[in-house]
Formats: sequence, structure tokens, C-alpha cells
Amino acid sequence: MGTEVNTRPSQEEISFYKNNGYLLTNRPLFTGEKFSKLFTIFEEHLNNRGNLKPDELDVPHMKDARLFEFLMAPEILDIVEGLIGPDIGLWSSHFICKEPRTGKKHPGMKTVPTGKAASTVLTVLLRFGWPSMNL
Repeated sequence: MGTEVNTRPSQEEISFYKNNGYLLTNRPLFTGEKFSKLFTIFEEHLNNRGNLKPDELDVPHMKDARLFEFLMAPEILDIVEGLIGPDIGLWSSHFICKEPRTGKKHPGMKTVPTGKAASTVLTVLLRFGWPSMNL
């Protein structure tokens, strides 16, 4: 059983990203076990959100240090470094949990020029669709 997932972008993916400002892949980011752990943490945040709307789970790492295992994981850093280089800082984190046909629009992964640096948003899809959507 393999314990590592190759997340380094290929030269073709890097070129696509530089030309288009985004990259979509359908390969797994984490091993099944690590992904299950992240999903469990997400569900805890969703179930314990109080009066917050599902799409207001902003900067959860500020309250839950367990998320640094994922935010600073080699699987994540390999992707970001491959696309924008090794000068990486964590700007924010957010569980984007959007209910169907409601709520705000959310961007995907894109580059925003910030002077000499580039800012990248990395979106990790935990689940497609809301449970009640019967997809």
C-alpha cells in the first residue's frame, strides 16, 4: 500500500498554469487515510459552526492547529512551489462549503499579481455537491 501521493505538477501543467492562470487536476492530493482525517476535521467545523452559514468557515486554522498538518503538507507545498516558486507564505485558509443555489460565488485557483510576487489560491475539493442534492 503506497503512503505517498505525487502532487508535483508536470511541465505541461506548469505551462498551462502560466498561460491560463489556473490549473485543474483530478488526481488525489492526499492518501485515503490523510484525506479522511481532513474530511473529519471539516465535518467537525461544519457541525459546530453555531450561527455561521456553511460558507462562513473562514480561517479555521486560527482555531484548530490540526489543520497545519494539511496546510503545510509536502503535498500542498509541492504544488504551490511548482507553480510559483519556493517563496511561500500561508495567507489564509477557508472551508468553502456552499449550499446549492445560494450563497456567494467563490473563485477557483488563480494567480493575482502582487508586485514582484504572485499570490495563488489552492482549492481542495472535499466533496462534490451537497448531500441532499442526490448527485
